[in-house]
Amino acid sequence: TPGELNQPIGPEILDVKHSWQNDDPAEAWTVTAKVQQVMAPIDTVELHYRVMFEDELTVAMVDDGTGGDAVSGDGVYTGAIPAGVAQPGEMLRYYVTASDSLELNGRNPIFANEDKSPEYYGTMIPDPSVESTLPVLYRFTEEARRADSSRGTRTSVYYDGEFYDNAFIRIRGGTARNWPKKAYKIEFNDDHHFRFRDDVERRASRSHSQGPNQHLHPRR
Repeated sequence: TPGELNQPIGPEILDVKHSWQNDDPAEAWTVTAKVQQVMAPIDTVELHYRVMFEDELTVAMVDDGTGGDAVSGDGVYTGAIPAGVAQPGEMLRYYVTASDSLELNGRNPIFANEDKSPEYYGTMIPDPSVESTLPVLYRFTEEARRADSSRGTRTSVYYDGEFYDNAFIRIRGGTARNWPKKAYKIEFNDDHHFRFRDDVERRASRSHSQGPNQHLHPRR
């Protein structure tokens, strides 16, 4: 802001991670985040989580050595998502917010642009009922019918252990749109391109087909 006063900045939230107790997805989730003051001391840190497309829920995050927090006062805040809130095959998403004594706020992920950036971190609870020798791509779309149009809609994708939030999906082709097997294009956010394999460069978009014999599992 040349020639103008700098805008006040809220707390900085870094290094957001999640893990399961005993590496068991049926157990509680632990989410940690490094939170640093910028303009004023930290007041509150909160974890917001959402199962599929249900309402968000919020829990407090602490840095006092309790509730799973490893070290008191080290600037790493810890929050827990209760066990069993999501079922196998469902996605569980979250983000972290922090406020300081001046009521300035921070968020991670920042979600600066609703059409170009992820709104949440997350994963999918493993589904043992799905058996395949082929890689399985899961997509989660709140209104699946919107993906079957040129205008498209937002979607989340889980593939090979990696979660991509708030990507864009639309149908491809002309007359083929009425066929049982449809083709779609997914465009990923600039800061999180799609990884097909470790030996293949990440890409900004990915096309895939969906049909009765495809190992693709769309969700509601």
